Amino acid sequence: MFCRNCGTQVPENAAFCGNCGTPSRQKRKTLKKSIVIAVCVFVLMVLIVGVVLVLGLPENYDESPVEIGVTETSPPALTPRLAPAPAPAPESEPETELEEMESSQMIGFDMTQIDAIISNHASLSQVAVGVVVMEDFEWTSLTHQIIFEPSEFFTTVNGTEQFVASGFYIPLYFMSWGSDHYFYETAARMMRNMDNTSANALINGIGGFSALNNALRAEGFSGTSFSRNFGDTAASQRGEENYTTANDAVRMLFSLYAFAYHYVTVDGHTWMNFDLTRDGIALPTGVTVHAHRGAGVGNAYNVFAVMVTPAVNYGIVILTENVNNPSALITELFANTQQQMVLIHG
Repeated sequence: MFCRNCGTQVPENAAFCGNCGTPSRQKRKTLKKSIVIAVCVFVLMVLIVGVVLVLGLPENYDESPVEIGVTETSPPALTPRLAPAPAPAPESEPETELEEMESSQMIGFDMTQIDAIISNHASLSQVAVGVVVMEDFEWTSLTHQIIFEPSEFFTTVNGTEQFVASGFYIPLYFMSWGSDHYFYETAARMMRNMDNTSANALINGIGGFSALNNALRAEGFSGTSFSRNFGDTAASQRGEENYTTANDAVRMLFSLYAFAYHYVTVDGHTWMNFDLTRDGIALPTGVTVHAHRGAGVGNAYNVFAVMVTPAVNYGIVILTENVNNPSALITELFANTQQQMVLIHG
């Protein structure tokens, strides 16, 4: 190989001419190849950066570390009052209908006293009573994150027998929870005022009677069903009726209290403000009563009440049909239940 500048012969692997110092052709080829590679790499990097800037990161991109198996255990719109509620049933469990819970004998609570009071006013088949202590909340809902089951509650022997669900607005409150703002405001108006128009609007919003009844069955409230609008006496006379049981009603009353207990943004039972003394019912001394009542349709007189006392908070459901002077009966049941609760929990 000869130098292209001075013509002096140079070795094949020489980088420069030994005579004049001119770079050899081999060196130029190596330098040219390195420059080409460097330019290609730079252009590729510029293209990659450009694509990222133009397209942006995915919307769900999160730079924080991923924790496997962590799930949100409480509704994002709710603010815990004391501590987060227990997590709902794992998604891996099959979503089958819950079996209806059987009532258990409340420790120290004497059901024979309740039966004796009922017998003084009516037959035992005409009255069903449920009582539950508002403690030991256990979140068991499969579909709604608001259903709690009591660890212990009491009903009369006919606790699973159906009665006309006059005044029973609580199921609509639960089944409408989690819907849009309109549903929430409608449910609040219904609970505060026992408003039939709002209740019927919720039934339509939930999807009608079939959707409502399916949701109740899925939560284990198989004794509660709706087939007419609230206040529709003509439908009742045609045999279209709303029903519940003391078993279902007292468990839903428990959930209503437990839900409000866990979240400061929920009022629940405190919206139940019907004055039972207007109907001649005497309330136990020193007890704050949050109540709904239903009367008239199907010759029913029902009371759904949360009793707030210094000793213990508890719920009581009284369902009656064709009872003469139900106010006197309910007054005695209230007094006896309060007396027993004080003895047990005082």
